Amino acid sequence: MQKLNKRAFDKIQKSTERHLYDDALKRAEADTHIIKCPKCGSEIAVNVGNNVCRFCGAEINFEISFE
Repeated sequence: MQKLNKRAFDKIQKSTERHLYDDALKRAEADTHIIKCPKCGSEIAVNVGNNVCRFCGAEINFEISFE
């Protein structure tokens, strides 16, 4: 069995982290999230992107960032 040098290990680690990040972001974007409307304070279910509060009609642009 061949040993991994530091450069090869770092490359594998970076690739693995990128795949985990991409997978987590895809799952978060596909899910429904409960937030408080910034205008009326009601709890509403939103998806990533443009949403409208069903109580007051406020337009809400919901985004996800892990950084």
